[in-house]
Amino acid sequence: MTTETKLFNILKNRLKLNDTSLDEILKGAFVIVKNDNASLYHDIMKSELKKYKRSSSHPSLNNENNYGVIIKGLCIGTSTNAVDNDYLRTFLFGKIRCDKNSIDNSDPNNFCKKINSIVSVYAPPKKYKLCTWFQFESYRWESPNQTVYDTVLHAVDYFRYIYENKNFGPLGSSIYTGRPALWNPLVIDFKGEETCLLNKQQSRKESHPK
Repeated sequence: MTTETKLFNILKNRLKLNDTSLDEILKGAFVIVKNDNASLYHDIMKSELKKYKRSSSHPSLNNENNYGVIIKGLCIGTSTNAVDNDYLRTFLFGKIRCDKNSIDNSDPNNFCKKINSIVSVYAPPKKYKLCTWFQFESYRWESPNQTVYDTVLHAVDYFRYIYENKNFGPLGSSIYTGRPALWNPLVIDFKGEETCLLNKQQSRKESHPK
């Protein structure tokens, strides 16, 4: 089973996807999972998928859900994880806090506190709910499998992302972006534990009809 198959099995079981959202995801959309309390994040972390830590320009919370340290525009340390895919290159994911009533109020720029000219801290209100964010990227970065080809073209995609306000994924480009470019995430609903349980029960019934 390919890495993509394992990853999409998790996404399919946990998210309310349709053809349009799936198309945008494959084009690199920056996705926020609405009110999932970081369940998707933890599902991927607990899965058998091979993950590694890397820096990212997207503000994220650390493992303890407290803050993210941003140095010269990059959120570093234990804030962001990635999975290398066989064909779709890189899947990047992390956690932020979201206002359950307004995605606009969840803009990380509202909660980035400047410490000095180099260091900022992403520290959103703890009353906000945890949300998983993720995106596919066309090229690897800080990966054990990274090539010179990845290094050059990831840098090109990053500058295009900043200046064109678009994300660039394995199958095209998307207008759905996160900070530090425009705050315009693709918001996808979470299925929740109850829906997943019903799906599993239905699958068992279909596998073992009376």
